[in-house]
Amino acid sequence: MINNTVPNVREELENKLSELHKTKNDILFEMHGDPYDYEDSDQYEDEANKPEYRLDVVQAKIDNIEAELRAMDLEVENEMKKNYFADFVPNSSAILSDSESSKDLLSREPQAMTISQMIANKQTSSPITVGIMGQWGAGKSTFLGFIEKELSQINKLVDEQKEDVQEKYNKTYQIKFNPTEYDDQAKIWYSLLKELYVKYENEHKFTGRIKYALRDVLPSLKNEMPKHLSNVLIICIVVILSIYYLGTNQSIIEGIKNSGYWEAIIAMSLYVFTAVRVVIPIFKKMSLFTKPLSAKILDHILLPKYKLKLGVREEVKQSLNDLLKVWLKGDEKIVILVDELDRCSEKTIVEFFSALQLFISVKGIVNVISMNNETVALALANHYNFHFGSYQPTKEEKIEFGNEYLEKYINVSVFLSINQSYKSLIEGTLNERNTFFSMYEKDLIITMLLSASKNRRITPREIKKIVNLLIVSKEKVAIESKRYKFKITYEEYIRWFLFTYFNPGDASIVFNKLAIAQSINKHQIVKIILANHITEIKNLKNIILRDFINDMRVDGILVADRILNSFSIGKSKQFS
Repeated sequence: MINNTVPNVREELENKLSELHKTKNDILFEMHGDPYDYEDSDQYEDEANKPEYRLDVVQAKIDNIEAELRAMDLEVENEMKKNYFADFVPNSSAILSDSESSKDLLSREPQAMTISQMIANKQTSSPITVGIMGQWGAGKSTFLGFIEKELSQINKLVDEQKEDVQEKYNKTYQIKFNPTEYDDQAKIWYSLLKELYVKYENEHKFTGRIKYALRDVLPSLKNEMPKHLSNVLIICIVVILSIYYLGTNQSIIEGIKNSGYWEAIIAMSLYVFTAVRVVIPIFKKMSLFTKPLSAKILDHILLPKYKLKLGVREEVKQSLNDLLKVWLKGDEKIVILVDELDRCSEKTIVEFFSALQLFISVKGIVNVISMNNETVALALANHYNFHFGSYQPTKEEKIEFGNEYLEKYINVSVFLSINQSYKSLIEGTLNERNTFFSMYEKDLIITMLLSASKNRRITPREIKKIVNLLIVSKEKVAIESKRYKFKITYEEYIRWFLFTYFNPGDASIVFNKLAIAQSINKHQIVKIILANHITEIKNLKNIILRDFINDMRVDGILVADRILNSFSIGKSKQFS
């Protein structure tokens, strides 16, 4: 506990300090107050009477008293900080998921709504391909989710027969496709077809199988009329023959046995022919109704001969056209939402665009592809490197070539900016942890991240990563701070953590200066130390962010840095 005599001692020290400052000012006035009255210090025979000497003595006393006062302040601060983590619940950390968010933290939902309405609009001709471009972590998956959500809402209004909606929009069927799950170039074509069949079956159930199975009945009857007529004639003969045998009060088998030699052979041939040519094929067709279409497609894929056949573009295109013919009504559209393309291997990216050639030439198909266009462009350029001949292109030239390649496939490009609505993004992310951070901690994180964003881009994914690092750190700070004489709060840790995260080089400069100055300026606040080295640190990248550590004590930063370094997730790649 703090000694009761401290206030009196502090008052005495402050009075002494005030007197010493007056004395200091008098000496300074004596030295510099009136240039006409000032006499050279050589006039003082006694060294102790020289103003320079007296000023040094007074300044030393001032420094000592200020050091005592800072020590008292430190004692008071430490006493107050002892209970800082009293309300913190251990093992309460929970990590934020990196999956797509359903919340519009970047005000992008209106943009997604516009794209969705364009896709569903009756006047929009298909096929069409929309590219959603953005950096990794820019929120492309979330944006795709908004498009899917809005298309589903339009579908709902169409199904409810809202006249104004039906007049303007068509129904769409959304299919989500993640090529990273099929990271094998030999499977992309088949996987896309499979997803289409799965969606069709989910929409139409058992009646969809029947409709698909009967899709070519009429064309078959027309093209193979003689064959079908002969089958009908044979069936009629078999039926008449069966009626004849049954009319003699004996079974068909007994009737055949009791017939003449040639009559029995002809009867047996008719029955066998009917079974092989008509009955068995009919049962095979009927058995197909009990098996999912997607499973049948997979069965075909597993057969090498069919796989070779499917490799022929016209065969694949015909399979696709057959499906759409029985699926879509009028100008309805199928929307294929492709995500995570930029995370695939170079071979898969190239094979995907090869397969896409089929899907961008079929009426009724709309492709919406999210990607980091630089990554995809480089993959395409590397694959088609032979276009450059012996010339070794630069990275920029490869990206330019890849983007030109993409323009052949993509009709509409939408670039997602991340330099917008930072405050709502950060607030929304932190509000997911509304029971973990205090209001002051949230405000501090938001303010510092907004300051940092003025000098460098921060993606939504990186915001989540930073918040997760702070979440995991809090318990460590609560435990580790008890080991040190100088106590720190979590807010102080946040200040140094974020300063170090965004300015690792600058943080190293600051830390080294503080570590050296600590023995002389113990308990001093940071801005006083930094002021003495202003020429060395004036080029700090983020001057605004540095303001957040200016009023911290040297000891506080040293302790925060030790805790940060003792943590396994501390100064890793994100700090370089």
